Amino acid sequence: EDSNVTSLYGGDSFDLLPDVPPGYEYDFVNPSALLAMEPDSSMRYKVLWLDRNCETMSIEVLVKIQELADAGIRICGSAPVRVAGLKALQADRVLFRRLVRDIWKSGRYNVFGTLSEALEGVEPDCLASFDGKEASPTDFRYVHRTLQDGNQVYWIRNFSGSDTWATISFRDHCRNAALFNPENGSIIPLEPSFEGGRARVSI
Repeated sequence: EDSNVTSLYGGDSFDLLPDVPPGYEYDFVNPSALLAMEPDSSMRYKVLWLDRNCETMSIEVLVKIQELADAGIRICGSAPVRVAGLKALQADRVLFRRLVRDIWKSGRYNVFGTLSEALEGVEPDCLASFDGKEASPTDFRYVHRTLQDGNQVYWIRNFSGSDTWATISFRDHCRNAALFNPENGSIIPLEPSFEGGRARVSI
């Protein structure tokens, strides 16, 4: 509700993207999408991160964040400082302060100031090493989706500019894995190994 997300993070440079640790992925969310989220057992997101661009916020969005916080979703980031709208009524400002106080200043166990605090105890989803060395976030990117039948799908990409032998490790304990080749449609079965509670495949 402050600046447009594409004006902040658009373009080709990885330097513009949020500073998220390796092994975690995210989606950008606007107010409409946030308001549509339901804090029930089908919730796929573990953390709602409010970045520096969330100083201005509407009552409607604050109420939704309170609902998510009540449901146990981890909220991190600084509290907003002003209510959205040039014509906000005094009653809006009073409600704004009450909601901010309830979410950020009431000692909730699931509200954090920084992303690193919010991710404590949340195992990285997907990590990669290239030729035995940890891949940097600019060299390795992935998208993870869970299908309705419970199967996990990972779209992974090597941005390093060169072919490499990669070991990918997953938080989920996959007993069966397969590599889907987008160039020719082939499916190659993989046999995961297990180490430190994580499943690993080499490709």
